[in-house]
Amino acid sequence: MPSENPYESPKVDVQVSAGRHKDRSELETTDWVLAALCSGIACIVGIVWLVQGKQKGLKMVGISLMFAFFWNVVRYVLIAVFQK
Repeated sequence: MPSENPYESPKVDVQVSAGRHKDRSELETTDWVLAALCSGIACIVGIVWLVQGKQKGLKMVGISLMFAFFWNVVRYVLIAVFQK
């Protein structure tokens, strides 16, 4: 008579795939697009990641602030060019 508990989940050996290892501290393509096109939202996302302890949160905040500064420079240059 088996002494196994019928309510216990079976033991399964889980093997890590030999595929590409994803570094969680690196920003993905969607993160870069978000930071470039929606800097304010990306900054908030980065702050949330910082609070959660994720390393890429600081990168996201920095990149989004950089893009916000960049788009403001582009805006003022375009205003100066087209006011003449």
